Amino acid sequence: MSFDRKFFESFDVLVNHYAQRENCPAPVVEFLLFDTAKFEVKHIVAVGEGWVAFTIYDKTGCSTDVVVPFEQIARIVLYRDPQKSEAIGFRL
Repeated sequence: MSFDRKFFESFDVLVNHYAQRENCPAPVVEFLLFDTAKFEVKHIVAVGEGWVAFTIYDKTGCSTDVVVPFEQIARIVLYRDPQKSEAIGFRL
C-alpha cells in the first residue's frame, strides 16, 4: 500500500474508528519512515501533492512540525497505551 493525499485527507476518520473500537480517546499514532526515523504524531497539519505535514511530540515534550514526502513513509502504527496516550495521543 502506498500513501497518498486521499489517504491523509481522511486520516482522522481512520484514527477515530480505531479510537472507538478500542475505547481509547487518544490513541498513540506513530509514523515510521524508510530511513528508520519514528515520529509520535499529534495531528495532521496539512496535506499537499506528494507530502504530508504533521505535528510531532519531540524529546523535549514540545510540539514540532515535520513535512514528509509520501514515499518516505514505510508504516503507520496506531496503538493503545494508557500510560502514553494521555500525554502524547493523537488529537482529533
